[in-house]
Amino acid sequence: MSNDTTWTPDVPVIELQHVHVIHKSRTGSLFKPDTVHAVNDVSLKVFKGQTLGIVGESGCGKSTTARVMVGLQDATRGTVLFKGQPLRHGGAAKKAMGLSVSMVFQDPATALNPRMLVRDTLMDPLNVHGIGSQKDRLARVKDLLSVVGLPQSALNVLPRQISGGQRQRVAIARALALDPDIIIADEPTSALDVSVRAQVLNLL
Repeated sequence: MSNDTTWTPDVPVIELQHVHVIHKSRTGSLFKPDTVHAVNDVSLKVFKGQTLGIVGESGCGKSTTARVMVGLQDATRGTVLFKGQPLRHGGAAKKAMGLSVSMVFQDPATALNPRMLVRDTLMDPLNVHGIGSQKDRLARVKDLLSVVGLPQSALNVLPRQISGGQRQRVAIARALALDPDIIIADEPTSALDVSVRAQVLNLL
C-alpha cells in the first residue's frame, strides 16, 4: 500500500487501467447466463487538484465507474490503482483510501444515516480517523456547516427534518470533512429540484 510519505502529486490519486465490469443477468440458462457489460475498457487518471467529468446517457456505466474508483465495486477485469499501487480492500488500505478519497452520491436521502443527527454524521469521519480533539472536531463540524451554507441549528436535526437540497449540502460537508485529495461526485444534483441544482453546483 502506498502512503503519503512516498506519494507525490505527479502520481494520480486514482487510476483505472482497461477496467471492465460485467454483471450476470437473470436471463439465459443455468450454466450459461446472459451478461451485461456495464463498463467496457475504461482507462482514466485523476490527479489532485484536477476536475474530470464523465459524460454519458443514463445506464452507460457512470455510477458503476464511480463505485469502482472508490472500491465499492470490484472490476471484472483491469487494474485500479490508488496513489500508484493496486487498490486493496484490507483494513489499513481501506482507511487510507477513506482519508484521501470522498464520495457524494446521487440521492442524499439514502446516502445519510436516517438515525444520525447531522452533527454525528459530520463528526463520524473525524472520529474514525482520530483527527483532533473532541473540541477541534466540533469546531471543524461547525465550520463545515458554514462552508456549505447551512445554519448552526442544522447540527441537531435528523436528515428527514431538512430538505433534499440541505441533505445534499450535508453530504458535501461530510465529503469535505477530511480535506481529501479528491471528491468523486456521482450526479450529485440529479435528485434535487431545478432551483436547488445551481446552488449545489456552485458550492462544489
